Amino acid sequence: MTNCLIHYHHPDDDQFSLDFVNPNREKVTERLDKYEDWVETRVRSYDLDEEVHVVYTKKNEVTAAEAIQYKFDAAFDNMCPDTRVIIRYLLDAFDSIKEKKRDEESISLDAYKSVDVERIPDALKQVNWTGPIPEVGGQLASNLLLCHALPNANHRTSFSMFRRIREGNSRLNIRVTFVDNRRLRVAEVGR
Repeated sequence: MTNCLIHYHHPDDDQFSLDFVNPNREKVTERLDKYEDWVETRVRSYDLDEEVHVVYTKKNEVTAAEAIQYKFDAAFDNMCPDTRVIIRYLLDAFDSIKEKKRDEESISLDAYKSVDVERIPDALKQVNWTGPIPEVGGQLASNLLLCHALPNANHRTSFSMFRRIREGNSRLNIRVTFVDNRRLRVAEVGR
């Protein structure tokens, strides 16, 4: 084994992210044929216990994240109030990241897709809300990251939510209480 690490971003260009890994070169070729024209690809091979081939992608259809309009009324109507509160604070954390990028670097955060708000409730359902705060925060960050519902900055937004949970609910402006020692009740402060 000469190399025991597969890079998440292509070592020569960090705008390319890992998308597919397979030891079978034919499967990689099949995968390459399925990408849309606006997706740029690079393939790199790694020697682990066996040789594996990695497809890195870069999506070239990009808009400014600030151009995204949040129109989620229909989706929110189908969510419980606790979920809506958490999603609103997730979007607030995302907005803060967009503003920080604009203020510190004088450029907009790129958006590679729209916000997929319908994916977030399933990620929240997988969190054990009755656990210790570090575990709840870690599960929340991990599940939000894996559901990849935001157009960019999923890592930063998920870790921001983790920090907000870890530092205490007052920073989130929410009150978290346990009902029946099993369920978590989330409410905005002042309500």
